[in-house]
Amino acid sequence: DGDGDGDDYIDADKLVDWREFRMNLARTVTSSGKNNWSSQKKKSISKENEVLLRIQSESLAEECMAGVWAHEVSHPEVGGLVIRMPLEVEVYRSKKIPSAGEELRNFIKKGEKVELWYRKAHTLCEKEIQKITAYAENGQIDASKISEVSNEFLQMYLDNQETWQEVCLVVDRNNSGGTASALVLNRPMAYKLTENLGLLILEGVLNDEKSPRSCVSVDMLMEAFGEECAVYVGGPDAQGESATLLHGFKDLPGAV
Repeated sequence: DGDGDGDDYIDADKLVDWREFRMNLARTVTSSGKNNWSSQKKKSISKENEVLLRIQSESLAEECMAGVWAHEVSHPEVGGLVIRMPLEVEVYRSKKIPSAGEELRNFIKKGEKVELWYRKAHTLCEKEIQKITAYAENGQIDASKISEVSNEFLQMYLDNQETWQEVCLVVDRNNSGGTASALVLNRPMAYKLTENLGLLILEGVLNDEKSPRSCVSVDMLMEAFGEECAVYVGGPDAQGESATLLHGFKDLPGAV
């Protein structure tokens, strides 16, 4: 057309689903050039979780059983998810508890399926927890009375419970440091704004004296999101700071 913009035009109707593209790309790489995953049927590992998912969202349950498109990556990607693995998986992968890991490896046969070694790991975790709770007196455990291995397992257990089933959205990645920042998506705090909550979102802390600017900002926030708002805890860090607004408008002023 002579305006030089022809190369920038993209026909959305000809684009494939980006999730399907990434899924097929990952499968091709991990299968050494032989993309044979498409014929694989979804394997059931936890019937209880599948029933719960169907209760919570019929559409997500159908997508899950039809073939989950999510795949692992070697490092966190902005826009990707970081998921807290169950304690059983951490014990299976961890080198922090040599005796537990060795005991688990003695249970597991080479090439054993995930659902089988997971159940064995679960049994081992229950056994270790029972061993630790046997030392409890009046609901408290004296760490000096349990072994070093049990102590390390207890710390791993408590850390896992604190971040149980967290699903985090990666919003920033430091390539030089190899670290990433993420926001927890599944820790809901409120689904309706109040004036105090609005001030907390904007200012980060509740002040006894509100400035005129704060009052105006809270009023605008209430008008925009008061009846239609989802506020999440977001994670343990920087709780004293103002909240982060997740949205899909890249050209919005101040957006990153």
